[in-house]
Amino acid sequence: MGALAPWHGYDRLIRAMAKGAAHPADPSRRVALEFWVVGDGEVCAQWQALAHELGVGQDLKFLGPMTGRALDGLFDQAHLAVGSLGLYRKGLSMASDLKSREYTARGIPFLAAGLDLDFQSDTPFRLSLPNSDQSLDLNEVVRWFDDLMRSGWSVRQTRAYAHQHLDFAVKVKQLIAP
Repeated sequence: MGALAPWHGYDRLIRAMAKGAAHPADPSRRVALEFWVVGDGEVCAQWQALAHELGVGQDLKFLGPMTGRALDGLFDQAHLAVGSLGLYRKGLSMASDLKSREYTARGIPFLAAGLDLDFQSDTPFRLSLPNSDQSLDLNEVVRWFDDLMRSGWSVRQTRAYAHQHLDFAVKVKQLIAP
């Protein structure tokens, strides 16, 4: 989601999709994955070409820019979201990206690389991935998501987290607190 740039690192996810992922309950079954890319930018054509080159073009949907109800509808269908996976490409190990806050406010669990001070390492709905060129393991992602769904996690809890930790009023109090 957004103005697509190299630091989003979605090429890492595309490469991982080419390797596939096994079903946690039955490793002989493959998990069907679909990745929707919302936005446009300098790397969109490269990622489309990479997806086709690796044979996963049919599993990626490049939807272009979206806003309003169309974007709301897409969020309503999403099971999992993806934040930035390539912060290291900008020389960063930490970020406070808007995507992560949007996903949290909407109650969608998400993947991201690097640190974010608003999300501790044990935040259940955020899977922290290596902030490097290291290959992504979608088996790990699928297991994490399966565990999250079995844990009793809820959209309501994630939205409550956004209200308690990310709301503007909370952030302002942190800035002006003695």
